[in-house]
Amino acid sequence: CDNKFSAVAMQGSFGRTNNRLLSFANLLLLAPRLPGRPAVVLPETLVASLPRDAYDWRNVVAALSTWVCVVEEASPLARTARNATARDLFFVGLTPALGHRATPSFFEARGDVLAQILLRPSFAVRASVDGFLRASVPLATDAGVARPYVAVHLRGLEKWCDHAVPAGRYLETSQRLRTADLRRGPGRRFNHPLETKDLCSMAYGYIDGAMIMDRVPKRWPYVLVHDGQQKQREGEIKERYGAVKYEGPFAPFVDLLLLVKSSYLLANPVSTFSLNAHFVRKARGAGANSTNLAPDLPPPGLREPVGEGPDGDTNRTFEWHEWKRARAQHRAERRARLGLGGARSGSGGGAG
Repeated sequence: CDNKFSAVAMQGSFGRTNNRLLSFANLLLLAPRLPGRPAVVLPETLVASLPRDAYDWRNVVAALSTWVCVVEEASPLARTARNATARDLFFVGLTPALGHRATPSFFEARGDVLAQILLRPSFAVRASVDGFLRASVPLATDAGVARPYVAVHLRGLEKWCDHAVPAGRYLETSQRLRTADLRRGPGRRFNHPLETKDLCSMAYGYIDGAMIMDRVPKRWPYVLVHDGQQKQREGEIKERYGAVKYEGPFAPFVDLLLLVKSSYLLANPVSTFSLNAHFVRKARGAGANSTNLAPDLPPPGLREPVGEGPDGDTNRTFEWHEWKRARAQHRAERRARLGLGGARSGSGGGAG
């Protein structure tokens, strides 16, 4: 990094650790578009959330600096310093931040940025992940994957989950299961339409439906990741599926890596914890049928704030049709640049 005269920084905080990660990732992707390619200041709030004993920030900064200059603090010579709030950066897909609004190609690159951060944990965190998997997941190779397992993310969102996952459009488009896929028992359909509680509590019928939909081998063990807010439900899932849960130091960081490394991810689409793991898995080449999430799930930032929840979380709905149109246009332009002929018909859905 040799840019000492221009810097851009993220001000304040919006939500918790994974919201901060997304805001910072957006800033890293915006910075090269700004005049003078300013240096990006590493946010103190993010380092506090991902402490140095859990993440190797020296290597993270070195890796990120291959495409944008990242500094611990702005140089005193940076006379053209600019700032953007963490909230504006989080919603950059909906409203401009630093004079720019995100595009579909912007969001497609975000998984790569998050991978550069989240896949550089400290030795202690890596050892904890590896030790847990060696002790809890049988050594087997299935479809070229060593120690395959299903990761289930149970997220209560401080009892806000039922409101943050609105029924209808978001529920139907953020994840791949439909009412017809749900199971109440072996070979039996659910007796109610898909509801938010199915996701928020990871209902048996929802878990079983996902396993059947994607033909997940029954012999794969289950790893449970959750926020500790639904203790009774934790016990029920452990009993029914024989699920194991990590209990040890660096738990939030180990849990996130357990989601990333999973062979099948059963995620909650309203949780940025789930979504960040999903974006990193997708950047690493995970298939569309290795998760319940929709392949064209609009990232956070294409959701319109409609209400405020605890600790800065919001009850959101997104501009779905706007995203689909932009995605289709982006793909058509890319095909034209590559000389692949005219745009395909349709709305741009699918795994891509």
